Amino acid sequence: VLEGYIVDQIKHEDYTFRDATGQIEVEIDDEVFAGQRIDPKTKVRIEGEYEKEVVGPNTIDVHRLTIIR
Repeated sequence: VLEGYIVDQIKHEDYTFRDATGQIEVEIDDEVFAGQRIDPKTKVRIEGEYEKEVVGPNTIDVHRLTIIR
């Protein structure tokens, strides 16, 4: 579970997530967004699975995204 901001869209379902410790690439399916609208100033909580990649950057496969109000 991480709390921070989705600051950039890389590809259709790939985004850059940033928090106080740095940034990481995350994969968020359209179903996980569930119609929620966010921008780089919207604080979110993501829950998912860390995926260590052999080639390319490590990512998080997001299973749940919650807007923090």
